[in-house]
Amino acid sequence: MRTPTAGTPGDVEEPDYYVQYGGNIFEFSALADKQEVYGLTPGELGAMEYYRRRIPGYVLNDWLDRRTKNLAATKILIDMTQNGTIDYLVIGRDDNSEFGQTHRENRYLKNYLAQKNLTEDNFMTVNGIDEIGLLLLTRAVNELRHETPEIYVRYNVGAGGDTIPAYSDEKISDSVREAAQIAGAKISTVPRKSDFVLLVNTDPEGKTFHDHNPRPGKKNVPADSKKRESTDHFYNLVKYYIGLGYPVGIADISYANGADNALLHLLSKKNLLFKIHAYAGWNTATNTTGFALGAGILSNLMTPASRIKLLYRRYLDDWGYQANVRTILGSDLFRITGQTSDYANLNGRKDFIETRNTDLMNDFARKNLPPFKFAKNFKVTNPWNRMFECRIDFEQ
Repeated sequence: MRTPTAGTPGDVEEPDYYVQYGGNIFEFSALADKQEVYGLTPGELGAMEYYRRRIPGYVLNDWLDRRTKNLAATKILIDMTQNGTIDYLVIGRDDNSEFGQTHRENRYLKNYLAQKNLTEDNFMTVNGIDEIGLLLLTRAVNELRHETPEIYVRYNVGAGGDTIPAYSDEKISDSVREAAQIAGAKISTVPRKSDFVLLVNTDPEGKTFHDHNPRPGKKNVPADSKKRESTDHFYNLVKYYIGLGYPVGIADISYANGADNALLHLLSKKNLLFKIHAYAGWNTATNTTGFALGAGILSNLMTPASRIKLLYRRYLDDWGYQANVRTILGSDLFRITGQTSDYANLNGRKDFIETRNTDLMNDFARKNLPPFKFAKNFKVTNPWNRMFECRIDFEQ
């Protein structure tokens, strides 16, 4: 289960009370977790009590009861894996952090696993959720083909694989290794022996940026397109491995929600956007790395036309919408309504938002992407009645 750092209006994935008390619940659970791992200083003990007092008893009891039931159900699934009812079980940790209730429960699960004699061939608990469907599909394909693809991974200059991204409790290199295991692949140390090269765009200082997708407010915040010193370095990595003839994929995780505008503009300028085999730059870092890894492995079985169509969709969603259009549209909406809550609940303005969204996205495509026939006059909708994500439909 998730443990977001705060509640968000319109978020249907948490109890209603999380909007008001979510921040306090998160801080309390993080300190409770840390207390069990390292112990707390007197100041931290005082802070934990402070946050506990700010949460009504009925709220904290309900929240912990939900967690207890979920943990018990998960243990039953582990038992079913041990007895062979389930062949392979993966439990994801979404909206996670270095310390918190999700991390705490994961420690409990690992202790339970130690009693069951299960290995990573049967069970894994990993960061992320949304990417796991594709990774399991990739595993099924590899098992049917009796293949174990090898993946060579390179990170951007600086912190690289040691980066602990936002919404995660572990280094990104560990998450990539786990994603490869779920997919039925393995990490290679030599590119020439690999079936696929995954390049991970991390920030040199190991940070996760949020700047180009703020919640809309009183001023229009332009999308962040600032080029960093590491941008050219990463571009050269992409160019180098493409030049050697390797199938290349990009996991773009320097921003938490959306593409690195500077990098994508540079790849577009140098005509490399559709010379790679896979791209992802959406949502959490592990969503991105897992998706890029799975899509990259499967790309070797795709037709060139299918690869292009999937790349185009990712560029529209991760670059066009998440890194640019969503911010513009949110600011437009705020000027009309004066409300920031419309970001999480479209409040009867869905028709206006989807019409404006479609216009902005088609304009973005005309300016930044090739004019492929399949992508002519596509439509953009917001089926979850919020602006966090979108759906893109091409004309049949």
